[in-house]
Amino acid sequence: MYFLIAEVVLIIIARSMSGSWRTTLVLPWVVLLTPFLVGAGLANLSLIPSLVTPWDTRMYLVVYLAALGLGLGSITTAHIRNPLMVTANTIHWDSRMIRNVLLLATLLALAGCILEFSMAKEIPLFSSDPDRARGEVARYGYIHIFTALSQSIVPVGVLILASGQLIKKKIKLFMRLIILINILALFMWCSRGKLFFPILTSCIIIYFMDKSFFKLKKIAVVFIVFFIIVGGIKLFRGYVKYGDSFTEKRHSLVSTSDDSSLLNKVILGSSASLYLTITANYEILNKYTKLVPNAADYSMGRMIAGYLFPYLPGREYVENDFQNKILKKNKEEATLTSTIAGVPFLEFGMPGVFIICFLVGFVYRMAWLNLCYKGTPSYIFIYSFLIAWAPLVAYSFVYVKISFIWGMSTSLMMIFLCGCSLRGCSLYCKPGRVYFGKNYINYQS
Repeated sequence: MYFLIAEVVLIIIARSMSGSWRTTLVLPWVVLLTPFLVGAGLANLSLIPSLVTPWDTRMYLVVYLAALGLGLGSITTAHIRNPLMVTANTIHWDSRMIRNVLLLATLLALAGCILEFSMAKEIPLFSSDPDRARGEVARYGYIHIFTALSQSIVPVGVLILASGQLIKKKIKLFMRLIILINILALFMWCSRGKLFFPILTSCIIIYFMDKSFFKLKKIAVVFIVFFIIVGGIKLFRGYVKYGDSFTEKRHSLVSTSDDSSLLNKVILGSSASLYLTITANYEILNKYTKLVPNAADYSMGRMIAGYLFPYLPGREYVENDFQNKILKKNKEEATLTSTIAGVPFLEFGMPGVFIICFLVGFVYRMAWLNLCYKGTPSYIFIYSFLIAWAPLVAYSFVYVKISFIWGMSTSLMMIFLCGCSLRGCSLYCKPGRVYFGKNYINYQS
């Protein structure tokens, strides 16, 4: 409960300092601390004693150090009182370059999907066991890096549409079609993450670019959509795999009757799935604090190094390998996650938790400052991308994983290529600065 109270205090302070809810919601320290504190608060409620054991003293210390590191690293009052408004709707994107870059990337992504699906001889969305099928299809690493392009194409396309109001109607229609095709390709994977991050990044980009877009009703709709993505897809996979037995388990878990409406089942089931996931992540971290370094030594950087080089020869050392040593799991191939503090704690102990969380916060702080003072399309995308991944601080340490690194690098590469022929804003020598609170764009050499 204390963590939830701390979150309320954090929001009150941030709102009083910024004077605007619009700015408050995207401040780096609010973006990072909110999911972590809320997750800790929910997990610490101990609503399901069979799942959650009492927190060890060292567990509290790890959570405090992680929160402190995230907060100190990301805290800044720069631009906090200025209106959060980016007017960038007159950038002269080159239509031909946009078409060529996004079309080529989409063709590569679709070719990768088709090749992976044909080699595995199944599509996860239509499989009797979507979880197993997704892992089976995605095991072709060198092909999968092309398949993953769809996750970058969607937000990049939205960024260009939002900032290039002078684009011809035919090109706009083409880009909307490209975005839709890539979203449908992502649906085939029956994966929450593949849909969650590109769509959330797109929404945040629109939030920055269009002050009038997000009103109360639209915010509610967006929240419901993401809620269903996060919990609904997991429910769908469970129903497909386990059938009636899964339905009975869900009914008993959320106390719903057989005649409950479908919407009620989805909402309650999604809530239960989300709560259980968050609680389980903090519980795994709690187990780490009790067993390490007593049952196993700290790994001293092996996991982070392994995540950075997953496609090099040899087998990387990941969190799952560590878990198999110290935790009793039903399935050794199933990786249990442990919030943003899990891997740093396993690697370097409590000092590692504070230092690495501080560095993560510092990255968000620098991205915010560059967004405020440089404001190029690339920086708008970078900070939007970072915000989209921030909810996962209550889930796992994602910032060294290939999905994060590859998603960021390919997106920026596409933005660079699409901007190589910008008129008045060459990315080679004249970064275009988008001024906040101004009704124009000023390009400086």
